[in-house]
Amino acid sequence: MRSLAFVTAVALLAGACGPSQQQEETVNGTLVQSKGQQELAALNDYNRAIGLKRAIHGSGKQCQRIDRSAFVQRYGTLDMWAVSCNNGRGFALFIGKDDTVQVRDCRGLAEIKLPRCPAWAENAKVTR
Repeated sequence: MRSLAFVTAVALLAGACGPSQQQEETVNGTLVQSKGQQELAALNDYNRAIGLKRAIHGSGKQCQRIDRSAFVQRYGTLDMWAVSCNNGRGFALFIGKDDTVQVRDCRGLAEIKLPRCPAWAENAKVTR
């Protein structure tokens, strides 16, 4: 597991650019537990992609550009996010309330009894 320091730093920088529309228990319809999770959920798509991509790279995996990202569900105490990358790979990111993150390839999650990624991430296509 890697720290979401990258995501938090991006969120703090993005937050300095304008007013925040955070609510106490939900942000954009997403239930959150920690400040880092709140900041990630509040980011626009562009800045969230930057933070998630850094978390993916920090785990040793490759993603040149994130084409799509979305909150998927709560899994225990973790927030599950999914991304599709332009290299045809899809990833699930499980983010803990202590702002640690575990990155998994979307293909094969069911075999290890983890929630599946949405079809758009599981079947990510190579894009330019």
